Amino acid sequence: MKKTPRFTIKTVHSRVARYLKRCEKRVLVEFEGALEHICSGPFPSDDPVHITHLKGPFHCSYRYVLAKGKRGLRILYDVDVEAREITVYEFGPRGDVYKG
Repeated sequence: MKKTPRFTIKTVHSRVARYLKRCEKRVLVEFEGALEHICSGPFPSDDPVHITHLKGPFHCSYRYVLAKGKRGLRILYDVDVEAREITVYEFGPRGDVYKG
């Protein structure tokens, strides 16, 4: 029996959709797998290795590290606990996602 996700993806920002159109198929598969992982547990207590709570001027609350390293990929998202929905704001290389 397959476990149903605790949360659902409400919105993927248009910047993320444009970036995904330019990506390789391997990155798309990794992104989709990461979203499934996030839906099953979007908080740092669920997966402290990949998920971190962000501080500072970001309009989103959490970061998921998809790939580590200098050009590692990051997913920035926010969680609406009451509606059990996730909004993905940014996806891309480490240095680019924080430029806003």
